[in-house]
Order: sequence, then C-alpha cells, then structure tokens
Amino acid sequence: MTGNNTGFNDPLPSMSNDNTTASSSELLGSIREGMMVVDSNNDELGKVASVVMGDPDAATVDASPDLDDNIGIVGNVAEALGAEGEPNVENASLRERLLRSGYIKVDGKGWFSSDRYVGVHQIAGVASDIVQLNTTKNELVST
Repeated sequence: MTGNNTGFNDPLPSMSNDNTTASSSELLGSIREGMMVVDSNNDELGKVASVVMGDPDAATVDASPDLDDNIGIVGNVAEALGAEGEPNVENASLRERLLRSGYIKVDGKGWFSSDRYVGVHQIAGVASDIVQLNTTKNELVST
C-alpha cells in the first residue's frame, strides 16, 4: 500500500453482520471485470479488476487459507494466480469489513495510478458498462 491511513478517516464505516443484503449482492452481481469505474465527480478511476461477493455470516476472516482447505477450485486458482491476501490493505478491521460486505478492486487508469478497493456501500449504481461511485477517488483505499 502506497499510502498510510494515519490521520485519515476509515473509508468504510463500521458494519454489522447484517449489512450485506440481497440488494448488495445483486449490485455486485451486475458488475463485471473490465467495466469502467467513475467517482462521484465523474472522474475515470480505471477498470474493474475483480469483484468479490461479501460473506456477512463468516465466523472468521482468514487472511491466508491453505490450498488444502475447503475453498474450492476457484479459490485454488485465484491463490495460484496471486490473489491470496486480497484485499491488500494494512488495516485488519478494514480488510475484514471489505470481505464481509463485498468489494470491487479497480485497476488504476494509467501506468502510475494506484489500484483501489471500493466497498459495496460506495457504489451508487451500474449503467451500461460503467460503475458509478457515490464517493471521490480520494476517499478510497489504494494500494
């Protein structure tokens, strides 16, 4: 992570286990890799690199499951391709909330742009091939 959240408001508010609703799942389900992402100022941030559905009922959030655990073939392939440890954020409670609520990872626009994580609650909507956020790029967690 290039930035430090010291003195920076946590971009995700505290969430209880019941905040991932069917509408959140439907919203994330309508997003595909490669869609353009724009912030609340209509500034293009980049393209969706991955979509992660939340699991509000998870008893624990393990940052590094073993390949032999019951994570399925998709989890095994993702780990083999280097997805282990996603979301790659330093703050453990923020990471847990992203995993519980669901998020998208945005591949930053341009060579020197940072990737960003967008919590499901930061997504205003999806139209055509564009994901519109309800927040600015400066309020997102970047890597």
